Amino acid sequence: MNDLTLLQHRRAADAGDHRSRWQRLGRRGSLPIAAAIVAAVAPAASPGQSHGVLSGFVPSGEYQLTIDGEPVDAEIALSQRAAALLVESEVLPAPLLVFARTQRVDQVAEAGLLRGDDEIDLREDAERTYVGDFTQDGHELILPAPENARLRPKPPLLGPRELGDLLQHSPAYRTGMREYRVDPAQVAKLTALEQPVRVRIVFGSWCGHCKHYLPHALKLEESLRGAGIDFDYYGIDYPPEGWQDAEVRALEVTGLPTAIVYRGDREVGRFTGAKGFERIESTLVDLLD
Repeated sequence: MNDLTLLQHRRAADAGDHRSRWQRLGRRGSLPIAAAIVAAVAPAASPGQSHGVLSGFVPSGEYQLTIDGEPVDAEIALSQRAAALLVESEVLPAPLLVFARTQRVDQVAEAGLLRGDDEIDLREDAERTYVGDFTQDGHELILPAPENARLRPKPPLLGPRELGDLLQHSPAYRTGMREYRVDPAQVAKLTALEQPVRVRIVFGSWCGHCKHYLPHALKLEESLRGAGIDFDYYGIDYPPEGWQDAEVRALEVTGLPTAIVYRGDREVGRFTGAKGFERIESTLVDLLD
């Protein structure tokens, strides 16, 4: 399940029923991209309206561009406001706008893009050229150009991972890290701990709660470098397969994201979802101090 289909679940306060929810939803994250975009976006104006609608494109790590079935380097950004993707790649003659509702695909001149620190807007007078309409093949979108170009969901991150893996997979994590402000007083308490500590976080790169809260852990890890507190991450597949993962079963994880905290080889506590991750540095101090 990607960041689009899960927006409606992000604000759930109780993470305890995550497993049953994912089991009910099944592999809904594999919906065709267009359906996933429209499902999560409030009704908006058509793509022909003002620059105000064609704005707020933020990096998304949920999709990849392929040519002849092979992934190619591309930067893909999502605008919820426009229900559209902006696709940029050296294999494209110009950036593409892909509109989920109408299936329209436009080329947009590079000069028409206004690049901010975290998002891209289109100038009101941006030059756009209609290329054609995309078609759907299962979970993939077939683009009208270039030949054999498709957009498809990016495979989830699986198994043991590090901070760099997560940032490479999804640029949205980096945005979340910039927005999160750790409490320096709590960081100082954690830095003063005598024993080595390990924080193991089980997550799904498809999981909306993880997209929202994992950047808090990543930012804290960055703030604690050299402090004797190690973070590692374990990615699981879409449900129901993810819950059958041998490591997940051995750890008895039932919700995402879940952090398990160790002093040496001894587990001293764990937490899941908003209650623990909202202010993760304070949660760790409560467990370890």
